[in-house]
Amino acid sequence: MTAYVVNKYGDSNVFEDRTVETPSPDDDEVLVEVAATSVNPIDAKIRRGDLPDLSPLLPAILHGDVAGTVAAVGSKVTKYNVGDRVFGLAGGVTDYPGALAEYTVTDETLLASVPENIDFEAAAALPIAGLTAWEMVVNEAAIQSENQVLVHGGTGGVGHFAVQYAAATGADVVATVSSAEKADQAGNLGATDTANYETESVQAYTAEYASSGGFDVVIDTVGDENLARSFEAVAPYGTVVSTESSSVPRPDLLHEKALSLNLVLTIVPLLTDEPLSRLQEGLKNLSKHTSAGDVSPLIDSVYELSDVEQAHRRAEHPDRIGKVVLEN
Repeated sequence: MTAYVVNKYGDSNVFEDRTVETPSPDDDEVLVEVAATSVNPIDAKIRRGDLPDLSPLLPAILHGDVAGTVAAVGSKVTKYNVGDRVFGLAGGVTDYPGALAEYTVTDETLLASVPENIDFEAAAALPIAGLTAWEMVVNEAAIQSENQVLVHGGTGGVGHFAVQYAAATGADVVATVSSAEKADQAGNLGATDTANYETESVQAYTAEYASSGGFDVVIDTVGDENLARSFEAVAPYGTVVSTESSSVPRPDLLHEKALSLNLVLTIVPLLTDEPLSRLQEGLKNLSKHTSAGDVSPLIDSVYELSDVEQAHRRAEHPDRIGKVVLEN
């Protein structure tokens, strides 16, 4: 089969197309004929060599998101049959092979059925970003209808799902954006209001949109240095949930405001001995809410799998809105 392999770390031009052996599923695994995958920040970070502890051995096949058709099943697989449409997590980290290939294998627990109302390209945009947003909004922040919520990066890969999940609770949701086009998209996703972080100060939009000295919950899909803005915007005793925390600026505000800071890394079960069933439940919820129309993936652009270099370049561009998808 053809695979797009990283043999060294670097820019988006490090991908090489190679002919490799088609994998065979173990007893509890499913062989998926890849129809589509999508780019997540973790894919770019591994490609660049920024996450050595999470990176697979080189040469490596990257990308965690997968959507496609079941081509073969292991002897103990009970949930799926050949020909089923599935989406989920392929891996692309540590010992788990990724989805940048014609076929990939993955544990049946890491898959769910593709909702009937979406195609493979949309399904491939769901797994990591959708699961991360679910963890942030539902499991960690437990957002309620009476909450005032700020979502940083409201039209990003995770952010656009977070806006939809938060809005579905009935909460007032303010999304930070960087352009009028992104503001329109955030409104379409359910944001009550938007704030342009390039032209408006944290103090200004917090005073305008939050009525209790700050937002009850801040969903920070940017993290790191942006956490300082989150700590400024959140109300005393409030909750900040983020995906990035290699540095925590303004720790004084954490103490002064008695804040809760919760961190999310969806793929923890792939990196530890935590049960994969947590991811299975998340995928089922994602499928259910997508089927019901509560959430819908926002796709920026679609590339051929062979154009993975261009896809990664687009995914890292600041003008991107939603997810970048590759189809096979």
